[in-house]
Amino acid sequence: LRLCQIGGDIGTWESNLVTNKETWSEKTASLFGHPALTDPSWQDFINIVHPDDRHRVIEAKNSHLEKNTNYDVEYRVNCANGELLWLRSAGRAERSKDGNPVLIRGIVQNITERKIAEDKLRESENKLLVILESVEAYIYLKDTQGNYLFANRLVRELFGASMDEIIGQNDSKFFDPKTVAELYRNDQLVLTTGITLKSEETNHNLKDGTINTYLSIKLPLRNEAGEIFALCGI
Repeated sequence: LRLCQIGGDIGTWESNLVTNKETWSEKTASLFGHPALTDPSWQDFINIVHPDDRHRVIEAKNSHLEKNTNYDVEYRVNCANGELLWLRSAGRAERSKDGNPVLIRGIVQNITERKIAEDKLRESENKLLVILESVEAYIYLKDTQGNYLFANRLVRELFGASMDEIIGQNDSKFFDPKTVAELYRNDQLVLTTGITLKSEETNHNLKDGTINTYLSIKLPLRNEAGEIFALCGI
């Protein structure tokens, strides 16, 4: 079995499907938080897994054995010292000549730091979303093709549409052709030159036929490479 070990704390393990016995490397036993456990079984492993994650681990194993899907699962473990760790296990079954699975060999990796970072990012994104939804301004994001990526509460109310109904649509869904042409022209100016554009835009709303003029600010959004990938409008 050839498995790609992608950095970080990694251990190896074998799961004998005939005897239900487990073989853990010293590193694996340490990651599982039970280095003193001798002659471990599959049930010992499941008991270490956080109760809320056990079903996911069992389903991943059964799906791999029955449907030959990838065994690659993330879960928490309850260490003997009370510490809670996030781990990722990946492996592949070996089969007998008659095709029956007899053994799974794999790796286990500590991904706790990544999970903590993801939680912090998710918390930050949720706070930003609360601000975008609460502010008294129309805020939206479009990709370089003019399709909506995000629309805050006021934009959704203006369009009379849900987020799902807006995402992926362009301005022709919500405005008359003259408005669409003006918006497209301004959007492309920002996307192609990288400038921040402040201008007045008059919009003819198809939902109720109203015509309104807004002070608009459009600015480009760049990725880590400095390339413009979207536009933010306010």
